[in-house]
Parts: sequence; structure tokens; C-alpha cells
Amino acid sequence: MKLVSVLIEHPIHKISDSFYYLFNGEISKGVRVKVNFNHQNIIGFVTEVKNTNKTKEELKKEFGFEIKYIDEVIDETPIFSQELLNLASIASERFFYPLIGVLQAMVPPSLRPNSRSLNEAKIKYVTYYKINEDIDDKCLNLNKTSLKLLEEFKLKKIIEKKEISSKKKSIEALLSNNLIQEEKQEEYRYKILQTFKYEDKIELNEKQNDAFLNVINSEKICSLLYGVTGSGKTEVYIKLAEYFIKNGGSALILVPEIALTPLMISRILSYFDKDIIGIIHSSLTSAESYDEYRKILNGQSKIVIGTRSAIFAPLKDLKLICIDEEHDDSYYQSDNFSYNTIDIALIRAKLSGAKVVLGSATPSIETMSKAKSNRYQLLELPQRFNKIDLPKAQIINSGDRKNFSFKSNIFSVYLIQKIKETLLNNEQVILLINTKGFSRNMTCRECNYIFTCPKCGSTLFYHKENNTLRCHHCEYKIKKPTTCPECGSKNFIFNGIGIEQVEEEFKKIFNVNYLSLDGDRITKTLQISTILQDFNDKKANVLIGTQIVAKGHDFKNVSLIGVINCDNSLFVPSYKSRENLFQLIYQVIGRCGRGEKRGEAVIQTNFPTDFAIIFATAQDYDSFYDEEIKNRKSLKYPPFYYLVKIQITSKDIKLIKENQENIKNFFKDVAKNAIILKSNDINFFQNNYRTSILIKIKDYSEIKDSIKMLLDIYKRESKIRIKILLNPPVIN
Repeated sequence: MKLVSVLIEHPIHKISDSFYYLFNGEISKGVRVKVNFNHQNIIGFVTEVKNTNKTKEELKKEFGFEIKYIDEVIDETPIFSQELLNLASIASERFFYPLIGVLQAMVPPSLRPNSRSLNEAKIKYVTYYKINEDIDDKCLNLNKTSLKLLEEFKLKKIIEKKEISSKKKSIEALLSNNLIQEEKQEEYRYKILQTFKYEDKIELNEKQNDAFLNVINSEKICSLLYGVTGSGKTEVYIKLAEYFIKNGGSALILVPEIALTPLMISRILSYFDKDIIGIIHSSLTSAESYDEYRKILNGQSKIVIGTRSAIFAPLKDLKLICIDEEHDDSYYQSDNFSYNTIDIALIRAKLSGAKVVLGSATPSIETMSKAKSNRYQLLELPQRFNKIDLPKAQIINSGDRKNFSFKSNIFSVYLIQKIKETLLNNEQVILLINTKGFSRNMTCRECNYIFTCPKCGSTLFYHKENNTLRCHHCEYKIKKPTTCPECGSKNFIFNGIGIEQVEEEFKKIFNVNYLSLDGDRITKTLQISTILQDFNDKKANVLIGTQIVAKGHDFKNVSLIGVINCDNSLFVPSYKSRENLFQLIYQVIGRCGRGEKRGEAVIQTNFPTDFAIIFATAQDYDSFYDEEIKNRKSLKYPPFYYLVKIQITSKDIKLIKENQENIKNFFKDVAKNAIILKSNDINFFQNNYRTSILIKIKDYSEIKDSIKMLLDIYKRESKIRIKILLNPPVIN
């Protein structure tokens, strides 16, 4: 008999420990099981299996309680490798989240250790008929129709059942005479597409080759590949992947957004056989992600491309993890199991013996600091691959109305002129506006009432296209009200420029086709791929988009970038707000001049003297880093201080306030060297009140045990929940 340790499917600290069950027969660690827990039939996950010679009664006497039997084993083989189980255990400890919740985040819906997984997609089989080898059909009594079908089989060898479903009698005749046999084959539901064409040969230049060799030969696990936009970082990833795959390993390449997967997939498809490529991102259907995960788990995929969640791809013999655009905050997961993808990558690399390559033209301040202090290996690509100078850029002060005419209050006179010149030359333009919808808010003209989200308190954006007010935080939406709920007025003001307003104005000024790329309206990979391919094929010479257009795209004919406005990045409650603004402007400028002609960028802003905007326009990362690192030090932010955000959630606002004060006092007593800041905001989110405490501390080890103690205290509370976020980019 087996004594089995089982984690219960509910990811809460109160029942985060494993529970004993019994099983007669063979069972493996790493499989899901059906069990009865507290009179409920639920799903569990096996973490340990021990043999026991004791009877159920003897075990009851030893433990002091009755141990139940497992009802059913769901999986024939483990859904996690030992390496991933070790990773989950370390991540659970590091990020203060129940182990079962970590495991649930690591797999697609169909394989999650929870009850909902039983109703998710399963394997799809396609039935075929296959001709048997060495058949002797000379003495068989077959009619003409059956003989004709047999000749077709001799030619094709294998035919899908649905292709010949109308020939039932002939099929039965061939089967009964043992001329063909029926077999089922699994059909993978995700069809990998190549959106862009690239050459299948890569020749590294001297700097790229130096970087390639240094990654392979360095004793350091992690390298920062710091290269200007268009310097050829992707080519280095590909050659590294090729090297490690040829030497029996596998490789993982991450991009920050789904919109960048078509480009990376196209690059990889140009160089590797599609049969060894796996894809993981949230735009896949449940069925597609299920197929891709198992394809990777069984060792068919040697290279995986994906977004944040792909860091958990079950690759065998993982030897390379490349994180492209490593600076992007999309690599931070804040909901449920909260983690930084780079942290997970470094843990996984240590477990598997892999190399980690962080690539960016604008590395995060923390990453560059580690490279400068020799914790990471610093590799530089200082020139564009095409050897053309970086784009020239011009700042336009949006606050000076002399820069605008009666034609438009959105497009400056200079930008209008440059767009017209570019289009006359049959070249392409990308326009960036960092706001979704039509406007940032809708306000009553009479009483100044601002429409806010009833669920979370965020300002509602107006979307003119479907006449709705929408929350970009929790996805709440309503039809645009016709009257003010406060005073009954029908007169409204729309504040802030959104992408829909930019498109509306663009159509008035320029009589040309354009494409738009907006994560709010376009969510599926196929939609994104189609727009990017159409722009690449010059079906339109203008692409208007939100920040989705600023990252990683490689269009050879784009010679002009116009930044309509991205000042709102400065007002995000984050210590990284200036860094994010710098990166956004620098990155979008880098989308032009990637062909044979130097590009140009026009940056419209209300803050023309802000150092982030000045240095981004000059594409001067080093000067920005020098300025920003001084600010981080004086304000006690990373990389000089560690941040711990304690999120407090309850349906009772009184409990929220009381416990916020209690937790603040708790840490004042146990962490004498910490700076403890209590948030003044109490938000209403998903029918709960929420607030937080931020702790700044130089030595994180000083409070780690205290955080565990706090969670242990609160796991007994049913009316209030505590969540820990480590170094979150947004701190309110």
C-alpha cells in the first residue's frame, strides 16, 4: 500500500500543506488525483509517495485520525518534471504563495490541479486508414469500387477517414480482407504561421560573434545583451539556440507581449524546422495550449517561443533562456501568484544548468546596475546591424499653441508636414498614442462629476467606437450615459486624447489608408499577425497604435515615427514611471530607419524639459541611467532598497483600516531598519476593499521570517486576506 502526500486544489494559505491519503497500486509523484476532502470531491496533486506495510487501522492509531483512500488517479504519467517540481517549491517559498497555486499557474487549463480542468479540452484524435505492408490482393474477390479504392491506398499509403466516409462498403471489404487497418493519430490544433519572410542563413558580425562566444564560455549564469535598436540581438539568440540544441539541449525565447510573437516565430521558423518549435501564450485556446504543453513535455519541441507564462514550459534539458526586451513590466505577474519572470528564469537556470540572456536597448535600471557591478556579464552591441546611424529626433512642445494650426490640435504643423513628405516618398509612418479609447475620462460640464468604475474606483475611459465607458483596470463597461447622475445635465466634456480620437483627426487631414493596432480592440494573435503583415506588405503606409507598436517590430520601410502623446506615463504611481517613459520613447524611435535610409522621429510632449524625454529623444541611455540611478539612491528604491508590498483585502472597510495600522506597527517592531509607508488609498476592486503597505529595506533577509510570521497569523482569518508582492513596478 502507498501513503501519498496530496496538495488540495484551493490555493489558500490556510490549507496550503499536503494531506495524507492511501492508494493500492502504482502511483507517481506529479500526477493529479480525485480525493474526498472535508466532504467535498475535489482534485489534488501528488507531491510524495511512500510505501507502507501498516494497515489503515495502524496508521489511524499512529497519526490520530483516519486516512482516506484516493478515489481516482487522473494522469497516467506525471505532468511536471522533477526540475519543474523543484522550481515550484522554490518559487512558492520565495514569493510567499501556496505551492498548489504555483503549480496551477505553470500549466494550461486542461492540466491544472483543479476541478475545472476536468471540463477543459482533451486530446483530439483523427482517424486514418493505412494500407498494410506486403498485401496479396490477387486472389481476393473484390468489386470494382473496392479495387479502385485499394489502388488509391497503394498510391497514398494513408487516407483520412473523413475523405472516404462515403465509401463505407468498400472500406469494410478492405478491412475484412486485412488489406488496410484503422489507426488514430493525435492532431495538434495550433497551426504555426510565418507572418514575415527572413533569410534562412545568419552570419554574425564581429560584435555579435563576441557576444555569442562570451555567453557560451562565461562562468556567469546571466548575461545582459545591451544593444541599440536594430543591432541584431535576435540573431544572437538564434545562433545560441542552435548551438545548445545541437549539443543535446533545448532553448526558451520570451517576448513581453503577444503582439511580438508573430515576428519572433517568423525569425525562428526561417531557421528551424517547425516540428521542433513550441508556442505558449495566453492567446492560444485551451485546446491549443493543452496540445503545445504536451508536445513540449514529451520532448518533441526543442525551442519554445512565448510570453511570460512560457517560463514554465516543460522543456527537457533546458540550456538557454533568452528574455527579449527584458526591461518590460509585462514580465511582472501581479495577479494571483505574483512573480518576476527574470527571477524565475534565474532559479530555473540554476536547477537546469542553463544560461540566461537578457536582451534590451534600454535595460531596466536594476539589470544594468547588476551588470555594472559584475553580477551579470555585460555584452554590448553599440551599432545597428545595417551600420546606418540611429534616427534623428525632434521634440515639439505641445503646450506651445504656436506649434499647432487651426487644422488640428492633435497633430503639430511640423508632424503634419513630415507625414506628408514621407507618404509622398512612398515610405511608411508609425504613430504612437499611449492612450486607449477616445478619451481618458468623461466629465459633466455643469457639476464636474467624473464617471468612475463602481467596482474598483478607476476612471472610466470613453470609447466612441462602441459608445461605451470602460474601465481599463477591471474591464467593467457600460453604455455611455445620456445624463449626469449627479445633476441631470446632458452636457459632457471628454478629457485626454485617445487612439480613436487620433484616428478620427487623421482621417480629416490625410486622405490615405491606415492600419490601427490597439490591444483594446485586437486581442487575438491572428488579428495582430494580419495587421502586421498588411503593414509589412505596404497595404497601408501608416500604422497608428498604442504602446504595442513601440516594441520589437522590424519594418524596413518605416522612415518616420510620430509620438502624438505619451506624457501620461509620468503620472503612473510607480518609481519606474520616468524609466518607462524613457524606454517607450527610445523604443518607438527605434522602429524607424531599419532599412537603407536613416529614420526620423517627432516627439510631441507637454514636458519638453523633462530629462527622461530629452535623453530618450537623443537615444542616450547612458546619460539617462546616470541621472536615474542618483534618484533611485536618494529616494531609496531598487536597486539600492528592496520593496515589499503587503496588499490587504476585505469586504469590510473598517477591518481594512484596522489591519493596515496593525501590520504597520508589527513591522515597526520587527524591522528596525525598514522604511514603512502606509497607503492613503483604499480602492474598491472585484467587490472588495483593498489597500497596502510598502516596506523599503536594504537587507531583505531581515524581514523574510517576519513576513512568514505575518502570513501564518492571517491564514486563520476568514474576513481579511494578505498578499505579498516583491519589488512590484506599481506601488500604490
